[in-house]
Amino acid sequence: MIVEVTRVIDAPARELFEAWLDPEALAHFMKPADGMRTEIERADARVGGGFSLTMYAGEKAIPIHGEYRAIERYTKLAFTWLSHGTVEGSLVTLRFEEIEGGTKLTLHHTGFPSEEMRASHEEGWTAILAELGRFAANR
Repeated sequence: MIVEVTRVIDAPARELFEAWLDPEALAHFMKPADGMRTEIERADARVGGGFSLTMYAGEKAIPIHGEYRAIERYTKLAFTWLSHGTVEGSLVTLRFEEIEGGTKLTLHHTGFPSEEMRASHEEGWTAILAELGRFAANR
């Protein structure tokens, strides 16, 4: 089962790419639903480095961690994504393509135990990319 979300964002690929590696920026846009907030505990942005974050929906904490697998500046970023809604080997790959009007950002995520979890992540990633667009517009 796969999630694929594509969005064109009116910002340079460099700016969007770097936002995914900047803990402060990540905390601003990594919000899969209204009213949620995210705290970044660790972000060792290098291939083989890890990250951990916690998303909060009210009092409910959702811990997530992973490891950076590919960091190809301004074109590709890949990392594992381990949470209660994914399985071992879950992988998120982001591709950044400069186009007229900004950057085409495509997110590809694999590794779900059920269709319900896949659909939930598709909704979350769609919201996160929309929030990234708002974040970039306000910078």
